[in-house]
Formats: sequence, C-alpha cells, structure tokens
Amino acid sequence: MVGRLADGDAVLTDQQLELWKSVFEHLTGLQLAAGREPQVRSLLLARVAATEASSCGDYLHRLLHSPATSHSEWQLLIDRIAIGETRFFRHQPTFDLVGREAGARLRATGGGDPVTVWSLGCSSGEETWSLAMTLYRASAGRAGGGGFTVTGTDIGNAVETARAGVYPRVLARGLDHKTTGAFFDDLGDGNYRVRDFLRRGVAFYRHNILEPLPAALTSGLDIICCQNLLIYFQQWRRRAVIRRLVTALNPGGLLVLGPGDLGGWKPEGLERIREPDVQAYRRVA
Repeated sequence: MVGRLADGDAVLTDQQLELWKSVFEHLTGLQLAAGREPQVRSLLLARVAATEASSCGDYLHRLLHSPATSHSEWQLLIDRIAIGETRFFRHQPTFDLVGREAGARLRATGGGDPVTVWSLGCSSGEETWSLAMTLYRASAGRAGGGGFTVTGTDIGNAVETARAGVYPRVLARGLDHKTTGAFFDDLGDGNYRVRDFLRRGVAFYRHNILEPLPAALTSGLDIICCQNLLIYFQQWRRRAVIRRLVTALNPGGLLVLGPGDLGGWKPEGLERIREPDVQAYRRVA
C-alpha cells in the first residue's frame, strides 16, 4: 500500500535516532529531553510513511542528503518538536520589571527615543504581544517610532500565528476585561485580534539563533527577553548565545533570562539585577 512500510522496515534503530538527534541539535541548538524520545520516534515513523520512504534509513538519508526536500521536511519536524509552552503574561514579575525599565528609560530621554525590545523564542507570540501591551502602557500610548518597538523571533512557523495576532478567546481568559477591551477586537467568531494601534510597534521574523543576526538585532537594543529557551541548549552553546545577546544590548540594557540559564556562570559585561522573582542582568560594559 502506498505510504505504508512493511513491518520489518518500520523500525527506527537507536543508532538512527541518535544520528537524527545529533543533526537536530546541530541545526537548532536544541537538546532533546529523554522523555521526548517516544514522541519523536512516533513522529519520525509517521513522516517515513507520509513521504513514502522505503524505510527509516531511506527517510534519514533523504533528510540528510537531499537538499530539494530536506529544508521543508526539517522545518516541519522543527515545528512539531520545538513548540514552546506560552501564554499571555505568563510570568507577571517579568512584565512588571520591563514596564518599570521602559518607563525609566523614556523619562530619562524625554521620550525622544523609542525603547527597543527583542522577544527571543517568541513561539506563537503571546509573550511578544504581552511585552507590547506593557510597553504601550509605560509609554503612555506611543507605539512604533514614538514610545517603543518590539521584535519577536522564533525558529518555527508558529511565528506566522504571532504575526497574524489572532487568538481563540479561550487563550485570553487569563486577561482581565480591561486588557482585552483595550488591546483586542472581538471578531465575533470565538477569536480575538490584536488591535492595529498596538501592531504598529511590533514585528515578527522567523530566525534561528545559531544563524547570523538580522541587522536590526545586532546592536542598539534596550531590552532582550530570552526565557524558556536556552535551558534546552548545551552549556557551551548557551554561553555562546548569551555573549551574542550581550553585544546586541545598549550599555545599561536589560537581559532577562530563565532560571538556570547561566548555571553559575557570570558573563563578562553583565551585572545581576536584584530582582527576587526575575533572573535579569544589566549590561555594564
């Protein structure tokens, strides 16, 4: 039958899985947790059948050696596996800190320069839009060239959902009515859409943090939020990424990380902010 394998072929050996994991980490930087292996095995076997490969070995060979098909196939696998848990205002202390930081910067400059923010690993956009709402309030309603700009990036196609800014009403249940009323239009079909005035200050791009940074993110940033991402990287790769993030910050800029991202390592040029519920650092050099 087309798309089906003989029983003897529908086996992903431990060696094949380790090869796949090695290449996946090389491409994305992400380590696969041991508990995810059964899910990944099932996904890879499903893709063997869907692509009509003759065996698991044939599928992996195509994935590794056939440029004509491997890019789209890798992107599909990344989308299925590298899906981060996210929700609006997931960690309120982070947004409280960002709001205070943005307000202080705007007061210091007289509002002449927008606060520039990068939301790294934005997934489907809830964190990025939460940052935008926070900054809008801190800037007294000035988006885009006025009070702030926010750039959200992610390795997967979830960034398209983020860019559309349309979410099921159920995902916004954690927001109070004042917030939903101020920042969302009720589309009347069970979905909310982020309002246009907020969108003016926000942009989304698909980007792999292991690749060269877009020009807009190489320098001049005031705040970088990178939570719940680096924990999946090996320690040496985390440090390499953080060094790049530090150089992208303005002097005095804020880097917000997830718990355990540094693992006791203190990067040169960063100073820990005394914030009990947030792991945040200021660029001092």
